Amino acid sequence: MMLIYLSGVERIPLLEVKALVDAYNDKIMGTRGRIVLVERGEFVPRLAFSKMAGEVICKTTRELDLPDYFKVDHTGFAVETWGVKGKESLKMKIRFADKIKGKPNLSSPKEVFDLVIDGDNVWISRRVWENDPKEFMKRDPKARPVFNPTSLKPKLARLLVNLSGIKPGERLLDPFCGVGGILIEASLMGIDATGIEIDKRWADGARKNLDYYRLKANVINADFLEWEDGRFDAIVTDLPYGRSSKLKGDMETFYKNAFKKMEKLSKKLVVMGPMDLSSLLDGWELDEVVKMRVHKSLDRWIHVCSR
Repeated sequence: MMLIYLSGVERIPLLEVKALVDAYNDKIMGTRGRIVLVERGEFVPRLAFSKMAGEVICKTTRELDLPDYFKVDHTGFAVETWGVKGKESLKMKIRFADKIKGKPNLSSPKEVFDLVIDGDNVWISRRVWENDPKEFMKRDPKARPVFNPTSLKPKLARLLVNLSGIKPGERLLDPFCGVGGILIEASLMGIDATGIEIDKRWADGARKNLDYYRLKANVINADFLEWEDGRFDAIVTDLPYGRSSKLKGDMETFYKNAFKKMEKLSKKLVVMGPMDLSSLLDGWELDEVVKMRVHKSLDRWIHVCSR
């Protein structure tokens, strides 16, 4: 069994896990606060809005009555706590170190044990994955050769891809790909990605950004409403907003036409927009709609749809 520790208690981190659990035919064994227990967790390296994941060893109390697993020498270990801070965290680490056999190595540990505190209970797991913010920073829009101020942060782009439940080898379409933020994250996960971009500058920029990370995706300079080529396992996109973040007249018509066109190309859609677009998604079944704070002065709505 695998324990996943979410980035927060809001809906989005759990929705991401649930989407990937369904995609990988996994099973949720239990949830509580920021803790999610899954049967296998093959998908955890894909996660954007979780902190870490590990193989569950035991569940105990804060007194840490450890099983025989820890009587074997674990020299070279490190320990981290989740759910407590400061003096309480240090206290739990010292208690664990006193009871495990072997000497720690904090600078370059051979294995990391996570103590996840849930009230009076403590879950102990052996870490298999941790979210590394530095990796996301390498793909920040400002770190790429071609910068567009409207480009998504890589963490958010990855979330959108994951919410679609698409798997490696399957086909993804971003019909408004800009400089390729979604294409980059999809390609990193082994997904066959195609992007459409009406502005030649940004289409060329998307190709340059993909080349910079040594990734492959199909970038097409075209008007999405006039383009059609095959079927896709999922459509994932951040809508163009125009000069205003509010829908007005021609933008509303544009969105409706785009959603209608998308019906011909896929049965799965994850779309982010400047407001709740539920009323415009005729022909799509709305599975989830979530309001998300992108930064202090900017909110976006994520819509997960199917047909």
